[in-house]
Amino acid sequence: MTAYDIVVEGGRVFGYAAPQSGGPCLLRLSADDTPISFAMAGGFSEVAAAEGLRSGWCGFELHGLRLAIALGERIEIACAVSGRILKTMTFGAGDMPPLSTVSRSLSVEELLSEVRAPRCCPNAETLLPFALNHYRRHGVQSFRDMAYLTLLGRWPDAAAPYPDGEIAEDEKRISSYIDDLVWSEEFGSRWGGQLPGPYHPDFRFDTTGLL
Repeated sequence: MTAYDIVVEGGRVFGYAAPQSGGPCLLRLSADDTPISFAMAGGFSEVAAAEGLRSGWCGFELHGLRLAIALGERIEIACAVSGRILKTMTFGAGDMPPLSTVSRSLSVEELLSEVRAPRCCPNAETLLPFALNHYRRHGVQSFRDMAYLTLLGRWPDAAAPYPDGEIAEDEKRISSYIDDLVWSEEFGSRWGGQLPGPYHPDFRFDTTGLL
């Protein structure tokens, strides 16, 4: 692991953890050596992005802090693979964070959105570097195919357009193409406005050099 930062705020445990190479880190929250929860550090972190770590894609959130405090005084966050302890905390009974309050019931769509969120891009700007990287490494045909598979979940049909060659700059050309797909009715019905991130199973853009 090359770098990490862990923040405990209220009942939340979050931050980033960047491995030296390979896939994302797997983190473990434990109470007196009893595992409570695990989280993959494969979400987007603005802090990690600002520090130039894996294009920001090493963020995480660990759940279960209240349970951990109830079960033991010594709370640890560790790499679940190597066992390396990243942070140790001691809590007493009076340190129990408050329960989170939910003002209303969530719809099925909202629940799906919550589940998908850790593996999704917060906006099109965070997707653009991967789309542009793929375009430059593999050409326009492969880019179009992977854009459709990533954003619409299907291969492009015969009428599917290519990026506009009248736009001179690569970045603007690819950004415009991605925006057209993202604002389409088909994308909205499939993803509900969420953009798959590089660790989502539907992601097809080349991540070489970015993660």
